[in-house]
Amino acid sequence: MTKIFPLSANTLRTDIKENNVNAELLIDGLVTAKSIKTPEARTILRQIRENIDKYLQLELAPYELHIVNGALYIGNNYIVGNVDGVTSPEELRENLLKALNLARAKHPTSKFFK
Repeated sequence: MTKIFPLSANTLRTDIKENNVNAELLIDGLVTAKSIKTPEARTILRQIRENIDKYLQLELAPYELHIVNGALYIGNNYIVGNVDGVTSPEELRENLLKALNLARAKHPTSKFFK
């Protein structure tokens, strides 16, 4: 499933893939979060995806992806807290920064935060 609105740079596209054991959240093909394949963990992964679709943008400064009391925020927007069986907020933050840097590299005419 792709985002419903078009992105001019055709980047930061999210998807969820599943196998027999895990579900994975991908951004532009990069695995950014994983969960064990239980209904609860998959629901959390879908919520993370919805929040990322709303708030993650190429123009985002790295400091806007921050951890507060163990939860990941983009700006003032809650993304996810610690959930058993799901990628930690700290690891998710690092993976989101990687995805942003890769997306920015694909759009060389832009001058975004590094």
